[in-house]
Amino acid sequence: MTKLSKKQAGGIVYSTFGSQQEPESEPQAFHPTDWELGVRREKKGRGGKTVTLIILPDEFPGNQAPDLAQKIKKHCGTGGSVTPQGIVIQGDFVDKTIGFLKKLGYPAKKVGG
Repeated sequence: MTKLSKKQAGGIVYSTFGSQQEPESEPQAFHPTDWELGVRREKKGRGGKTVTLIILPDEFPGNQAPDLAQKIKKHCGTGGSVTPQGIVIQGDFVDKTIGFLKKLGYPAKKVGG
């Protein structure tokens, strides 16, 4: 098999002419009302410690969860973390968290018992 020269290959090695790339679309705006958050108290599997779990839907933007967790932790005056299940806040702050989420514009409701 022989290697073709530029002239034999048609003369064009690389061209951007005629590329069918679509222009990048703007990222969609983030609206808190797009997702309903569930808030519940949980004790099971945590060594008897009570935590408040904010359940985030799968479509929730991943980069927004740490910011929201930081605001909630500061409001409740406690620690917490972001997990694949949602946002975990240390302590029983279900009612306080629901009130704060509604104040931020998120439709939140109590889930579970």
